[in-house]
Amino acid sequence: PGAPGAVLINGERVDPKRQHVIEPGDQVELRTPGGGGYGEPARRCAEARAEDERDGYVAADR
Repeated sequence: PGAPGAVLINGERVDPKRQHVIEPGDQVELRTPGGGGYGEPARRCAEARAEDERDGYVAADR
């Protein structure tokens, strides 16, 4: 499973569905959800798995 998304203002998690006043100097951090992938990697063709390893998407031992 992937990581959930979040919105932080000055390091504090805030409700992303509400309005917030941002002042000069405030830091806004958007954490986008991460994907956990779909399906069993071993069922993909060997060439596609090798390409994913070369591109750094997966570790060779996975």
